[in-house]
Amino acid sequence: MTRTTPEVSKARAAYKENRRAYAATSRGFSGKMRTRLGREGLGPIITHRVKDFGSYLAELARLRQSHAGRGILVKDLLGVRSAPLLSISTTEKCSTRSSCQVCTILQHAWAQIEHELV
Repeated sequence: MTRTTPEVSKARAAYKENRRAYAATSRGFSGKMRTRLGREGLGPIITHRVKDFGSYLAELARLRQSHAGRGILVKDLLGVRSAPLLSISTTEKCSTRSSCQVCTILQHAWAQIEHELV
């Protein structure tokens, strides 16, 4: 994406308009996961996030370069990660705009550290 002021302003407006809905969706899904896994006695650590605007803008730029002339859709605007006391890990796409991760406590801790470093 060429970082011209009108394009950035348009992207910022679209992001700002929808950010609360993304946050509410990730919180709601996180709560449902916590309830369901808690019923099973798993007592998971569950975190959720919404992609910040800088990351959103960078993703738009990357997609524009790789999808020239086609529609662009940022698919990972929000995410939920669950770390129940399990010895397995998996990542599944829960929908076209989010991902759900079930991981070990160590994988969860490393993902948090890695996210802060990048």
